[in-house]
Amino acid sequence: MVPFQYDVFAQYTFFKNLHLNANLFALGRSYYLDPKTLDFGRTKAAMDMNVGAQYNIGKNFAVWANANNLFNSKYQRWNNYASYGLNVLGGVMIKF
Repeated sequence: MVPFQYDVFAQYTFFKNLHLNANLFALGRSYYLDPKTLDFGRTKAAMDMNVGAQYNIGKNFAVWANANNLFNSKYQRWNNYASYGLNVLGGVMIKF
């Protein structure tokens, strides 16, 4: 478990169709057991930010995009599980 996690989330809607959001979070250092030395170690603290947008096209369709890890931070939430660097995702949503 991460002993400290702080999240700030904001969302704003323009003209009922465009939704923008941002998420800033900080992770504290966590302990892990090093299997080689059988001693405890600590991961590094991290700060990260994600942003996203969604645009509704009519009643049944929407397009969206998210950008994650904007700071391109290299951190491990858990030992030996490295985070991805900056990544951008997008898609089309069909509602029925």
